[in-house]
Amino acid sequence: MSMEITIGRDAATSHLKISGGGKTVMQGEQGSVPVSVSRQHCMISVADDGKMTLRNVQTGNWTFVNGTAVEIKRINRGDKIELGADKYALSWEKLEEILPKVADIRPLKKVWDEYENGTFNLQVSERRFNSLRGFTPIITIGAMLLGIFTGRDNPWLWPLYGAAIVLSIGFFLLSMKKVKEVPTKQKEMRKKLQDEYVCPCCHHFFGFTDYSILSQNDACPHCKTRFEK
Repeated sequence: MSMEITIGRDAATSHLKISGGGKTVMQGEQGSVPVSVSRQHCMISVADDGKMTLRNVQTGNWTFVNGTAVEIKRINRGDKIELGADKYALSWEKLEEILPKVADIRPLKKVWDEYENGTFNLQVSERRFNSLRGFTPIITIGAMLLGIFTGRDNPWLWPLYGAAIVLSIGFFLLSMKKVKEVPTKQKEMRKKLQDEYVCPCCHHFFGFTDYSILSQNDACPHCKTRFEK
């Protein structure tokens, strides 16, 4: 991802020529760049982590960063950069056309956490439901044992059978409802993840990769946009 950007006055047209990463852009009108800006005036080195360092190609060149003359200096987006004794201003708008793209993926952590928590809550809900449903056979078995050991005249016998029947019907109806609700909820969560868990630049879906793993990458594997994280 590291690259070198060369900046200088174009010999044929006296535009400001900005070249790097296989791209070249021109700044200004033809003949607008003063001769105090040399043909290879300065370079900007962009490291893998996105940090930028400006340096003069020759010691006799004049370059100003935020009003101060420099030979080599770490720069940030938005710094005022002027070239030559005439202080010709470098346009960040033009420079951004050359610089590697940067995408802030930190909001994707919330998207992944919501999906992960939603999936976990569905699983917990299913297990709780199955656990509660397990009480129905326990009540039935209890009623049978009660009838065996105390006789059919026990006043608790038929209420227990009745409770078991009511619970069986209730859990059956809830099961039928969950058969529709759970897959629908899972589909909605997957659709939301596929729509939102994407590269901010190329909008390619990152798949079901945990954010902690995704954030270990330096750039999007599809469009190579560098990640800010």
